[in-house]
Amino acid sequence: MSSHRVNYPEGDEKRLVAMNTGAASAPEISFKFGNVRMVAAMCAVVCALIVADGWRMIAYMASIAPGTLGLVADRVILIVAALLMLIVVGSGVRRGLGTGRAFLAGSACGTIFFASSLGTAILDPQSIAWMLHGNDWTAHYAGWAMYRNAPWTWPPGALPNLMYPRGTSIIFADSLPIVSFLLKPFSPLLPQTFQFTGLWFALSCLLQGGFGALLARRWTRHPAIILAAAAMFLYAPVLLNRLPHATLMAHWLILASLWLYFRPTPPRNVAAEMWPWWSFALIAAGTMPYLTAMVMAILLAYCVRRCRVDRERTLLQAASMFVIAIAVVLTMWWLSGAFILKPHNASGGVPYGVYSFNLLGFFNSYGWSMVLPGLPTESSAQMEGYSYLGLGVIALIVLIVLEAIAKLRRPHWPRTHWPLLVVTLLTVAFAASTVLRIGPWTLIDRPLDTALLAMFRSSGRFIWVAYYLTILAAIVLTLKRFGATAASAVLAGALGLQMYDYTSSHRQAAQLRAGVNWPPPMKTLDDPGWDQMAVNRLHLTLLPPAPCGDPPGPILPMQLVAARNHLTYNTAYVSRWNPEDEYRYCDRLTDQLAKGDLHSDELYVVADAWLDRFQHAAKTPTCRMLDGYRACVVDAAP
Repeated sequence: MSSHRVNYPEGDEKRLVAMNTGAASAPEISFKFGNVRMVAAMCAVVCALIVADGWRMIAYMASIAPGTLGLVADRVILIVAALLMLIVVGSGVRRGLGTGRAFLAGSACGTIFFASSLGTAILDPQSIAWMLHGNDWTAHYAGWAMYRNAPWTWPPGALPNLMYPRGTSIIFADSLPIVSFLLKPFSPLLPQTFQFTGLWFALSCLLQGGFGALLARRWTRHPAIILAAAAMFLYAPVLLNRLPHATLMAHWLILASLWLYFRPTPPRNVAAEMWPWWSFALIAAGTMPYLTAMVMAILLAYCVRRCRVDRERTLLQAASMFVIAIAVVLTMWWLSGAFILKPHNASGGVPYGVYSFNLLGFFNSYGWSMVLPGLPTESSAQMEGYSYLGLGVIALIVLIVLEAIAKLRRPHWPRTHWPLLVVTLLTVAFAASTVLRIGPWTLIDRPLDTALLAMFRSSGRFIWVAYYLTILAAIVLTLKRFGATAASAVLAGALGLQMYDYTSSHRQAAQLRAGVNWPPPMKTLDDPGWDQMAVNRLHLTLLPPAPCGDPPGPILPMQLVAARNHLTYNTAYVSRWNPEDEYRYCDRLTDQLAKGDLHSDELYVVADAWLDRFQHAAKTPTCRMLDGYRACVVDAAP
């Protein structure tokens, strides 16, 4: 076997520096691959691991549910993505991967991950059966279904036809405001049943792999290391743990922000430097407030670094960069209808500290590991701070620590990145909250019911910044400590461990396409009588709605009836609401019944407990039992 030095274009070497990216004196990481055949072999090993694990998961689904839709398409997509990945990675064996090809390789890895984990069948926009297995998915779809039929308002994200007549907004329905905004003008051209959550999941997986690869590309051009890093970010247990909540699957926004933070040579022009940041802030604000806060935290660290460390931006420039980002976020939130509620109603009735991060969270699998047992905890609410690293990442950390002990290395954080360290520690502190627990032991127990803190009541999610930085640090330190050739072999082994350890989580996600081992699907209301009784009606009114007592039927299936018949709906399944408004509405509804103030343009669904007063108010209503629920109309307003 012959070996030779790999030559790179002038300037590339200086950009491939360690954690001190941006500092001229930073030590460089070796990028000399040595033997090209060894590089090719390691690329083949990493590709084989990714493809084999994807194929294994599809084969598993075929064995437990042979008739599952989309398995053939999943195999075809996997093969096509695998070929693309092999071609792209193979093209970098001699000279490494550039930025574009690194992103393409990571995206191909993400495609394989999506096809094996969730399956292409959920991409069908008219398929909503799989979404009925979870309240959040159904709520996301039902919110969009109401929004597409709502009149245009100002702000455009308001939803006056949901929780009628109080109203709510698309952001509180968790229906991806940025996508809903784009699709609403085309609603008349779309089929009556149209969901985009499946496509959002696919994009989230592709971009998670793509930006994971780009992040690794900040330190190396080695194709096997870049691909292994992309796969490690995809096989991060915290990603699929957020599957039940569609908007929280966009972890790629965190990776993209870190990629921008570690940019080695930012443009001289402020606008050219900042437009990607402002774009990610806009997308995050139109996706999920929690992710927005994390993106803004990383941006704050970046602005401080550019001003106080790099000394390439003045204080005024750095402040302007951040203030404009805040303006972008607030504008998107305002357009999404976030400010229809006052800050003191932003907690949803849950104080800060309940949904926190446990200090052993990085090592607690909660039973989702093939090797490590779940650690005991005092509160199941801390699942919101779920942050198990996975056996592969933990093995890398142990290896790095042992190497540091053997060579007497002291812990070191690059001085140029102290702003990111400070911001990360602050997000960890916020995630741990004022209800501080380590395993089953409570150190501090002081929940705070304050508007400012409870606005982000699921504080445990803020551990994600430190979580992804930990994975990144494990990858980069492996590269720095062992060199490119040995690091590629170590990362391949760690990836194999991660995949094996991930099996139970991977299977749980994969089973969704067949509905196996998931909660029973929500029963939809399909009696044609609903649509018949909805003719010439404008409102669907539950008596009572959720805030006023036990509803006469399931909230979300009733909302789907309202959506398909273009009716308003007097309740909802939303993340935030105004309790005072709800109590006042209950009083008004009670008064209406007492006065006999019923209307012929309303379709009433009446609970047994409210039947007597409804009949007294309506005198001679027309009622039918539909899907087991009492639907009533009155011929004319008394």
